[in-house]
Amino acid sequence: KVAAALLRDDPRPAFRRAQVYGTLGDRARAEGEFTAVLARAPTHADALLYRALVRLRGAPDRAQLAGAAADAGAALECGAPPVFALL
Repeated sequence: KVAAALLRDDPRPAFRRAQVYGTLGDRARAEGEFTAVLARAPTHADALLYRALVRLRGAPDRAQLAGAAADAGAALECGAPPVFALL
């Protein structure tokens, strides 16, 4: 919370929280934090890739699959290495 207050427009605190939530298996919170990163930095390729992976975990429905594909495609457009977007 302190980092978020001091670095209001910086996407890094939200990105780190998203990684922690993803590691803990809290996909909904991880996706929300990656979405917050992208609100601050729409071309953050790592956030796009990780959000795609979060959306693919578990039993994704058609909307989650489409969102994951869109995120992976956007990550490529933002300069992510193609090999990572294929994961």
